[in-house]
Amino acid sequence: MITRDTDTIEEFPFTNGNFYRNTVKKTDDLKERKEVQELICTVNYDIQIASKYFNNTFVEAKYVVYFPIEKTTNGIKVMRGDVFSGDDMYGLRVNGEVLGINPSQLGGVEVYIKDIDVWKTK
Repeated sequence: MITRDTDTIEEFPFTNGNFYRNTVKKTDDLKERKEVQELICTVNYDIQIASKYFNNTFVEAKYVVYFPIEKTTNGIKVMRGDVFSGDDMYGLRVNGEVLGINPSQLGGVEVYIKDIDVWKTK
């Protein structure tokens, strides 16, 4: 019989989830302009799969990233179109584009992301 210790469940157990924004570094010379990733914020987070779609041998997944915020000082810096990159979570790494943001009065935020790493099921 398998026993589970519910005391091992942690709120926001993973660290160093990063949100980035792609911006264009502007210069006078158009040939020197390039796209760069700007770090928006680093958060402790939890993540859950929201939906998955199987298409032939490919899987498309959407996730919900949860992280805390301090309502009185920081606010939410993340916007739609930003990119999330999560550290290794028990062997899984998730990189995704932000689709939606849902703040909570309880001091947390839900961020919906679409997986941008295409992976095969076979």
